[in-house]
Amino acid sequence: NGGKEYVENYQYSNKVRTLIWEDTSYEDSTALRDDAIGKLRDLSIPKRSYQASVRDLAKQNTLYSILSYSLGDTVWIVDEPSGVKEKQRIVKTVEYPDMPQNNEVELSNTVLTWEEMQARLKAAADAWEDVTNADGTVNGVYVHGISEGNRVLIQTEVNNNPTVKANAAGVAANAASIDTVSGELTAVKARIGTVEVTYLKATDAQLTYATIENLTATNETVHNLSADYGDFKTVTTGELAAHQAIIDDLDVTYAKIGDLNAANARIDNLGATYAPARDMINAGVPVAAATDFNPGSCPSLNIQLVMNLACLKYRMTPEEMLTAVTLNAAAAIGLAEKVGSVEPGKQADLVLWNAPDLDYLGYRMGSNLVNTVIKNGNIVHH
Repeated sequence: NGGKEYVENYQYSNKVRTLIWEDTSYEDSTALRDDAIGKLRDLSIPKRSYQASVRDLAKQNTLYSILSYSLGDTVWIVDEPSGVKEKQRIVKTVEYPDMPQNNEVELSNTVLTWEEMQARLKAAADAWEDVTNADGTVNGVYVHGISEGNRVLIQTEVNNNPTVKANAAGVAANAASIDTVSGELTAVKARIGTVEVTYLKATDAQLTYATIENLTATNETVHNLSADYGDFKTVTTGELAAHQAIIDDLDVTYAKIGDLNAANARIDNLGATYAPARDMINAGVPVAAATDFNPGSCPSLNIQLVMNLACLKYRMTPEEMLTAVTLNAAAAIGLAEKVGSVEPGKQADLVLWNAPDLDYLGYRMGSNLVNTVIKNGNIVHH
């Protein structure tokens, strides 16, 4: 060890903490030193966990299936400035089936320490010595839960075949590979490739993927349901989010809709708030105002009414109101270079008002203040 009577590790900190480890079972000094280095390496790792976002390419395209991950998998985290690498284990996953690019995992370095690993290896070695004969075969006496006659059968099959086959009513084993089971199977934990049953009764089942041709449920709680087609007679929900919905009859007390595209709509009473024109202007957004003569929400051809509302309800100044119904309105339909303001070269579309000043146009509601209308340089109304 380079003449040192101790080992040291400064991979995470320069602070010095002295620990004494005593184990008299070692006969080889090199093995003692190597194990001490491993134990110190585990002790020096600070216990921490991380939240990480995952671009789950394996769920987005089968070409990247080699990049799939699951609980218990280990990953390496590398600190670029120091170059230190640390192995982390996936202890929690959050998956979004429809948006795998938003998946998340929780990583933790709380894996088995060197001491725990050594204890497990020693326990496994002791257990193997207890159940094997001198020639390496399994001693049937230590296979519990089987009658004496069947112990011979178990021992013979284990020696001649890697699978376990028995006619015994009960087999107790830490691990076994069984080709066929008939009758009744009771297991604390079982991993089964394919299950074909006539009747299944489960108190609690946690399934990652399931294909069910016909499901009848009295009460069902589903956190996330993705379906190509669903036929619901009655739905009671606190919140319903849908990309596309076909609803024959909708009766709601309150609905908040960002954008509605309807071929036919019947609304008995439409109450709408005014757009935040004042906030938009303060934020530098050009605001246009115009009539919208239609049989629905705005059956009006009166531009003077729009000008009145701009000042009274949208809190616009007379100058802002005039700009909104002229230049900004022309810009909204791509005609600002042709009309919308009185400038050389533009089309002469003008209105002369019976008003002493600009403020008067936003003040007089319900009055026709038009004196003369000029269209393309020609008087069309006087």
